[in-house]
Amino acid sequence: MGTLLRTAFCWAALQGLLKGGLCQQPFSVPDSVAALEGSCVVIPCTFFVPSGQKARVEVTWFAEGKDRTRLFPKSSTYKVYDSLDVSSAHSNFRERATLVGNLSAGNCSLMIKKVKSGEIIKMYLEDKRRNRSPTIAFETRGVPAKPLISHHGPVREGQRNTVSCVVEHTCPGHPPVIEWKQVTGQVTLEHTEVRKGSWRMASSMTFTASYKDTSVECQATYNGEVKVTKVEKLNVTYAPKNIQIEVSPENVKEGGKVNVSCSDNANPPSFLHTLHMAQGNKIITYRNSSVSRFANVSRGTHFYCTVQNSIGQAHSESKAISIQYKPEISPESKCHVMSGKVACQCVVDSCPVASLHWEAHSRIQNQTLHFGNSTAGNVVTGTLDGLWSPELNVTCAATNPHGTSVMRMLFVHEQTDKWKIILAVAGVLSFIFILIIIIAVTVCCKRRKRASYVVHSSIPYPLYDSNIYQDRDPLYMNCVEANPVYTNGRFDTLYENCTPCFVRTMQQRQAFRKNRHLRQLAEIRILPTECPVYLEILP
Repeated sequence: MGTLLRTAFCWAALQGLLKGGLCQQPFSVPDSVAALEGSCVVIPCTFFVPSGQKARVEVTWFAEGKDRTRLFPKSSTYKVYDSLDVSSAHSNFRERATLVGNLSAGNCSLMIKKVKSGEIIKMYLEDKRRNRSPTIAFETRGVPAKPLISHHGPVREGQRNTVSCVVEHTCPGHPPVIEWKQVTGQVTLEHTEVRKGSWRMASSMTFTASYKDTSVECQATYNGEVKVTKVEKLNVTYAPKNIQIEVSPENVKEGGKVNVSCSDNANPPSFLHTLHMAQGNKIITYRNSSVSRFANVSRGTHFYCTVQNSIGQAHSESKAISIQYKPEISPESKCHVMSGKVACQCVVDSCPVASLHWEAHSRIQNQTLHFGNSTAGNVVTGTLDGLWSPELNVTCAATNPHGTSVMRMLFVHEQTDKWKIILAVAGVLSFIFILIIIIAVTVCCKRRKRASYVVHSSIPYPLYDSNIYQDRDPLYMNCVEANPVYTNGRFDTLYENCTPCFVRTMQQRQAFRKNRHLRQLAEIRILPTECPVYLEILP
């Protein structure tokens, strides 16, 4: 009977809820709420509403705390929010407290902005029928908790890695802003409610690991003012980098000794160091040593280092050292004498740069000489010029901390420009003269060749009906001018200087009249420049 009456009473109360009343602690609120000073806070609150129905409920929120508006604040209870009359709320909360829930849907959550320390200790709410919720413990924090960073490690350089930063807050309408520092990458955000009155903001960043990424920083800013930061170390593995060579002493005399050390940046640490000293084509190596002593160094010596760890191997850049040595005077240093003047040049190589001075001795009284110096790197060039005299002696001396070098200058006599011009003109005239001789000889040879005539006679020339003929080939003649030759019966072998005229007799003419065809063939075979000679033998 009692159970039945209790059930009926609750049902009646539930009906009253729907009309404006509540039944035995219908409000669901958290036991405690933590708020950040200066930020906002949402106090979650719900009550049961049957599906498909709307509740007509009015609620009032109360707070217990110190009234900061009084001269001497004391603990008291005051109205924070009234759903029927908003203006009836305490002046300290009138503009700061807002109902964020929908009462008709069973949500009576309240938001308070710009929370102040100590102004709220406890909170509760009531409906108009004086149904009161459980008391909520209220905590105000001056500084929010630091972010929580998580990541996967170790990670090798060049690989993709993801780190996460998580913060909790009590103001879902104004969540904190999360920023990443020291590392850049692609960022994603996730906002979820973890429990009543508490939300979580998670920021995840994906980046490509670099050996420079030693740590990552996550900063959360609440309400645009309060900032909290968390720094987390990263474990990125990589091959040796930033390999450095150190040489001491930095300045050493040629042939001396130096200490060489090798340092690097590697994760995991390098386990093998190899030092190399190169002198020309010669290389001296010290293995598994980061510090070594090298002797007998010379100019052109340089060092480099090879380092290895479990990830890989790398080597340093070559480093040359400063070798100091005594002055060396170049063999090209000398004095040039021309047109009664002398100009000397002394070139000295040394480290450090040498100081150079001249010594000049001459019998000429008050002889004026001019001196000058110029420096380029380790080389200093000294100059001396003035009037020349056969008795002049010049010496160049160079000195630095490592010694002195002296050279007596050699005099080189050079011809003046006048003699150079004369020799050049003589050479040109000689060339022209030789060229003229060559041309003359060539012309004469060509003329003689043109004056030589060759008679080729492969056709016999018969005389009358006899078997006597001349068949010797060739017959050479120098032709100048000829007249017909007539004899009186005595004939000897004839040699004559002639032009292209034939040596004939009357008998020869008669013979060619009888042998017209043979004459035509002979004319065809005889070149225009040849002079044939016909020898007739008369009975």
